[in-house]
This record gives sequence, structure tokens and C-alpha cells, in this order.
Amino acid sequence: MPARLPRAPRAPFALTLLLLLPLAGLPARSATPARAARAPHVLLFTADGAQPDLLRQFAAQGYLPTFARLAAAGAVAPGGMAPQLPTSTRVGWPALLTGAWGGTHGAVNNVFTRHGLGMAESFPAGSYSPLEAETLPEAAARAGLKVLIFDWNSSDQPPQDVPTVDYWRTYTPAGVAQNYAEPRVEAGAAAWGLLFQRLSLSPLTAGPGAPPTFSPLVGSRLRLTAFTGAFYDYALRFYDATDDGRRNYDRVVVAAERGQLADLAVNEWAEIRLRLLGGVDDGRTAGFYVKLLALAPDLSRVKLFVSAITRVTAQPAALEDYLADHFPTRLGVGGPLAWEGLIDEATYAEAAALTIDFDTQALPWLLGEYAPDTNLALVGYLNTDIIQHAMLALVTPGAPVYDDADRDGRPDGLVAQRLGYLRDTYVGADRILAAAWGAMPPDTVVAATSDHGFAATWKAVYAPYVLQQAGLQPVPQTANCSASDAVLAKACWVGGAVMIYLNVAGREPHGVVSPSESTAVRERVMAAWRDLTDIDGTPITAAVFTAEQAAALPSGWALAGMAHPDKTGDVIVFVNPPYQFDFAEGGAPVRDTSVWWAAHGHLPQSGAGRANTNLHAAFYLGGPGLRPLAATRVRTIDVAPTLAYLLGLPPLAQAQGRVLSEALAYTPCPLFGQVTCAVKRR
Repeated sequence: MPARLPRAPRAPFALTLLLLLPLAGLPARSATPARAARAPHVLLFTADGAQPDLLRQFAAQGYLPTFARLAAAGAVAPGGMAPQLPTSTRVGWPALLTGAWGGTHGAVNNVFTRHGLGMAESFPAGSYSPLEAETLPEAAARAGLKVLIFDWNSSDQPPQDVPTVDYWRTYTPAGVAQNYAEPRVEAGAAAWGLLFQRLSLSPLTAGPGAPPTFSPLVGSRLRLTAFTGAFYDYALRFYDATDDGRRNYDRVVVAAERGQLADLAVNEWAEIRLRLLGGVDDGRTAGFYVKLLALAPDLSRVKLFVSAITRVTAQPAALEDYLADHFPTRLGVGGPLAWEGLIDEATYAEAAALTIDFDTQALPWLLGEYAPDTNLALVGYLNTDIIQHAMLALVTPGAPVYDDADRDGRPDGLVAQRLGYLRDTYVGADRILAAAWGAMPPDTVVAATSDHGFAATWKAVYAPYVLQQAGLQPVPQTANCSASDAVLAKACWVGGAVMIYLNVAGREPHGVVSPSESTAVRERVMAAWRDLTDIDGTPITAAVFTAEQAAALPSGWALAGMAHPDKTGDVIVFVNPPYQFDFAEGGAPVRDTSVWWAAHGHLPQSGAGRANTNLHAAFYLGGPGLRPLAATRVRTIDVAPTLAYLLGLPPLAQAQGRVLSEALAYTPCPLFGQVTCAVKRR
């Protein structure tokens, strides 16, 4: 075992004494409640986009033993948890943390704007816009509880002064290195800023350390250029390991000045570690992965996938250094690598899964050694979202792209492989949940959730076209949530939902719609969407709402609120699966998609009865003091209030959800704000 990093600091003894004061007669709401309420340790695990029915299916087939154990020991929502609206990532993760709908916590979609900004301005996904509601980790840390955050996917969450692992930093583009021309692929790589390096091969003289070869040694150079301008150079040595009397190159060695780093056959991966050059991280550990994609025996076709150079991001700094030095390099994978044909589906799925080894090794150390006294652990997992976006419709019987991604009428013959990628990403979620749960004390209560489900999709709607045809955009909008100040309205879209913002004079800085005309203009917007159909008459629009109606929108059996005073669009539109709004730019109002085979954001009820479509979120809750039952009436906003209660915290300030008392083996006591006592059920 490598040298141990010092444990995270414990709460001071004086603070521990203060936590006991409510038991000495002080009013429970005026001080921190006793920590020993129901669960001194809580793990909240969220798999982005995990569908409740697929979790149940794969668990029944034996692939998800951890979820199966959790379902058997506690409460589960078999059909799923009522999600927030839209059913989008940036709304859902904060709802799980705050117990509040998006209209209250302020992140109303992955992409949105604010009334009063110019038509060209917005808050795109990943921008920082602090939440407007108290979060569970904030309340726990304030109460003196120990909190650890690991890959929690909320760009809006205020930074916490607690141990945090937050994905990775990227220093170079990912891409391919090959010795043959592919003009279309090279152009696509250039458009996305990806690596496309043409390799030049030449004979080498076999010297000390050269691989044993039965054909003349051939070499090339791989150069990775950092965004800062630094270069990372590696030697490639192609050799023939088969003593068959033929020119039969079958392996490549990747080497640096310090010697051989990897020896690969086709379809094999290797991790390469390095020290960063220049910049604020100069000299610190990072790494990348390489896969040999193709190697013709005569070297006529040579191709390698090269991931980005990355380094884990964490705080405090000493924790980041330790994780980078002692655990596998972690990284993600970008969709354009597959969309533009640089890599195949298998490589895309494998690259996405490369972070799982880091997660399953780092979490036991973090929760077992570095911070073993953690009371609240927040652990996230993204790959369920990434893989489903990439291929869900491709494995959906009845879809026009079922086993036929290019719609040429010839089956791809990849159903089994694609189902394997889908199943494996859920297996990854199970492994990471197991790693975190297994490292925490036996009295830990575990909540396993998702932020939304998914819908198989294969049609894209270009929202600005609808507005342009209605005469609302004299200058056509060309980017998501960004338009000319001359438009009467602009569209901000993600997945199955779009918000339309009017350009109102006196509200927006260059408004062109007078306040007296705004109601009429809004009605024109709504009319343009209400009866929108495809060329064959298929209804596209599921529902159209006003900002005033957004306070209580139907989310399955529940009502969800997405009404914010100045962030919600004047009109909110939801489309039916298999339609969605991404990757539809230009051309006709509706087009076949070619890169986005599943989406979310839709109304949950609009996916009812559709194959591989369930937009509800997943919900499991198990551990000591909980009852095994099927909890059918769970909302996303009920998770944080329940966990706050179990941790002995006061109700979260802006929470709109309830404590799921039916899942408790104890009936919440009405005294002291339901936080300090409970009565055991018979």
C-alpha cells in the first residue's frame, strides 16, 4: 500500500459538544439537532440517466448484485420516481440535493437565460450560476458533520470546503494518429478541435531495447500538443512477433526517452503516465490512454486512438496529488470522436468506461482510510447517460434505426454488442455503488437514484425554424439560446424541452416587443407549437405551457414546479419521443438524427408505452431503520428531506419535498420539528 495521506481533519472536540446541546433542553430549531437521529452515515449515489426499468431488468438477470441487495433490503420505486421538469441533468441533480424543484433552486434547464439579458446571452450547460436553495451538503457541513463529494454532477452547486473529487482536467485533445488519409474524418476532427495526426513510417535500426522482430523494425513519432503549447513526444516501433516467414507486422511499442511504455496488439489498451510540462501544473502527474485500432500486416493501414492527457481534479491540493500519483488516470470521452468517425462504437464505450477503475479503487481508499468518519458521501456516475445517448434507439425494436444506424436498409449486425455496451454501463454503476457502500460503516443508509430516465429518439426538431416560420425571427437564430436583438423571441433547448423567451421592451435591454403586445406575441408563439406535426401527420408537440402555468406542471402522477421569477421562459414546449431538439440545426423543421439515439427532457407521461423509454428517475433506499417496501409515490424532491431527517438535520431551507416516513421502521415524532425523536413501528 502506498504511503498514506493524512486523514481529513475531524471536527474539533468543542464542536462535538455543541452538537449535544439540543438534548440539554435548548429548542431543537435554534441549534444543531443531535447527530444520532436515525442514520449517522448516509451515502447518496446517483447514476445519471439510469432508467428504473433497466435497473430492475439487469438486476433480475444477475448483473447488478448491489442494486438487487438494496432493493431487497429497503424501499424501492418499481416504476420510478417522479422527476423534475424538464427531465434534464442540470435540473435533476440540484433537486436531489435541495429537495426543491428547478423553479426554486434556480437551475431551470441545462441551457437557459435570464430576463433582462440581451438576446445573445445565456447560461449554457457547465457555466456557473449558484443554486438559490440550501443543499444537503451545506446543511450537513454547517452542523459539523463530515461530508465527502465525489463526481457530483452539478455545475451550479456552490463550492464546499470539504474533500471533493471533481472529474478531471484536460491538457490535450483526444483523437487518432494514422498513416493514411481520410479527408472527411480529418475535417470533422478539425471542426471539433480533435487530434488527427498523419503518421510517417520509416525503417529503424534495431538497437538495445528494441523489440524482437521477424521483419525489419519500422518506426514513427507520436506528438501530443498541449493547449499551452507544450509538446509530448513518443516513439512508435512497429514489429513482427510471428515467426512465420512472412512480412506480418502485428504489434507496436510506445516508448519515450526513459524506455518502453506500452506494447500493444490490435484492440489492446495501455495507460501512459507522464509529468506535465509548463503551466500551473508543471511537474505534476497526469496520463493518457492509447489503443491500437488497426495494424495491417504490411503496415499499409496503421491507426491508434489517443485519449486526452488528463489529471484528476480534487481538493484539497494534497488529496489531488495523492490521487493522481497512486491511482489510475481518469478521463472521459467526447461524443464527436464517434460522431465524426474517428473511433468505432466499441472504442467509444471502452473509453467511457476507463474511469471505472479509478472510481472502484479510489472510493474504498477515500471512505475507508482518508475520510473514514464521513457522515454524508455524495457519489455520482455519468456513464449511464453517456452510453444511452449514444445507442439506445439502435437497440430498440421497431425504431427505424434498429440495428441500422445509417438507415440504408442493411442490418449493422451489432445488436448484441450494443446491448452489451448498454448493460455494461449499468454494471459500472453497480460496481461503483458497491465500492462506496462497502467502504462505509455497517450502519450506513444508502439512497441510490438517478436524476431522470431516457427516451429512445431518432428525430430532431429545429426550434428556431418554427419561430422563424411564425414571423418571430426576422434575423434567423443560428445558435442555441443566442439570437439577434432584432428577434421577437428566441429558443433555448435541450433534449425534449424548449423554452421561448420574448424580447420585451423595458425588460430586455434591446426589446422590440412592447409590453402591451407581449400577450399577443406569446399567443403567436404558442399557436406555432400547439399543432406542430411531422410531414406524415405524426404529432410532434406533447404540451405547451405559459410561465404562469410552470408553477405546477404534470410530471407523471405528480406536479413539478419550474416557475422561476426571471429564468423560466415565457413559453415552455415539450415534444413527444422520438422527437427532441438537439443536433437539428438548419434545414427543415424536422430531420432524422444521425448521432443522438436517445434523449431526455420530455414529460414522463409522454413516453408511456414506448420501448426503451422511461423518463422517470430511479429510487432505492435501504439500510438500518428502513422497511422493505415498494414506495410508489416518491418524487425527486423527497430525497433530500428524507436524508436530512435521517442525519438529524433541520429541514432544508427551501425544500418542497417530504420525509418518506412510510419507508422508515420508525414513525417520525412530531416533536422538535421531526428531527430529534421517533417512535418504533410495531
